[in-house]
Amino acid sequence: MILKAGRMSGKSRPNLVIFIGIVAATIHPAIGFASPLSGKAPPRDKVEVAAWLAVHMREYRQAYTLSCEIALIRMSLGLMGVQDVSEDDILATIPRDGLDPEHAFVCDDIQGGRRNADGSINWNNYGTHPPVVVAELSRRMAARNLLSRYVVRELRANDAELRSRIANDPRFLGAIVWLVGHPERWGNHPPVNERGMVLGEHVRFLEPRLAADGEFRLWDPEIGALVVSRKAGAARELFSYRIVGIFTNG
Repeated sequence: MILKAGRMSGKSRPNLVIFIGIVAATIHPAIGFASPLSGKAPPRDKVEVAAWLAVHMREYRQAYTLSCEIALIRMSLGLMGVQDVSEDDILATIPRDGLDPEHAFVCDDIQGGRRNADGSINWNNYGTHPPVVVAELSRRMAARNLLSRYVVRELRANDAELRSRIANDPRFLGAIVWLVGHPERWGNHPPVNERGMVLGEHVRFLEPRLAADGEFRLWDPEIGALVVSRKAGAARELFSYRIVGIFTNG
């Protein structure tokens, strides 16, 4: 399934019903294991990554309302050939203590919403930022002896810089991109608190190739589908254009 849109994702799912008839037959529970790679080695270049995503991304649809980062950690590991990790496994090891998304996955109720009963913002139902994702991926990669094959790095890249990475960096295999999901709900410039938390925070996975018309191809864990968009995400400037890039190592 491909969505020609840029405003179809986010951590909450009020519009999920419109996708059920289209994707339910191909989406598998995100807390399970990825499908086998049919004996093939994990992808090592842009073409192989794009082919792998087309086959497997729906298996990495997020299991919980607020687990988009967890789903893409799991998917990134799957891309490297690690198929026996569930979202619950990651939730059991990723830092959960504290209120700073630079150091922990901040989420009191992973099936909860963005607002309290009185309408105020529930900042403690949020998510996490690139340093935590890099640390969790690197730890698990080290345990599987993958650091000689792959490297993950936090970077800052606006849309022009992302296009350059895709076009000119042969080691670039894609990236987890921070953005605002459902800007039609949260606004194009939603509130940011003193901890650097952005209302409507969400992540998508940027494919390391552009569409035929030059638009970005991003896989959305909320809906388990491809979104094709002129922009790499709404309000990315509120996250200082931060991404977690995946690269071949050498």
